[in-house]
Amino acid sequence: MTDRSGRPSKIPIYAAMGASVLFALLIFAPIHLAGWDHAVCSAAADQNGDIPRGISQYTSAEIIRGGIERITGFSILGLVFWTLAFSPFVVANMWSQSALKRWLWLVPLFVSGGFFHWQLGLDPSKHHDCDRKGVTFGLMFAPLLVLLANTIFAGLATLTARLTGRLIKRT
Repeated sequence: MTDRSGRPSKIPIYAAMGASVLFALLIFAPIHLAGWDHAVCSAAADQNGDIPRGISQYTSAEIIRGGIERITGFSILGLVFWTLAFSPFVVANMWSQSALKRWLWLVPLFVSGGFFHWQLGLDPSKHHDCDRKGVTFGLMFAPLLVLLANTIFAGLATLTARLTGRLIKRT
C-alpha cells in the first residue's frame, strides 16, 4: 500500500501513534486514580475498621468526573512519559521502508502494550495498600522501566527481522 507519490502509506504510523497514546491512557488512568482511591480507602478504614472498597463504590460517571477533576500538570507529564515509553515502536515504524514492515511493527507494539496493561491492571487499589503509606513510590519509575523494556524488545525485533531477511535472501 503506497500513497500517491509511491512512498509507503503513513496509516500504520498514525495507527502506532494512536495505539501508544491509547496504551498510555489505559495504563496511566488507574495509576492516576490510585491517590484518590487511597484517600477513600484510608478514610473508610479509619472510620469503621472494615475492609473498604475505595472508589469502586462510585459509579463510572463519578469516577470519570473525579479523575478529570484531579488532572494536574504532574499527571499530564506522567501521561506524556507513558506515551514516550511506547515510542521505540513508533520510531521503528517511521524508519521502515515498506508498508508491510510498518504494519508488522504494530504487532510488537500491541504485544508490549497488552503485557504492561495486564501487569499494571485496571484496578487503582492494586497500586496501594489501605494504610498510611500511600501510593507505591515505584510507580514513578515504571515508565522508565517500560521504555527500557520496549527499547530492548524493539531492538530484538529489529535484529530478528534483519537476520531472518538475510537468511531468506541466501536461500
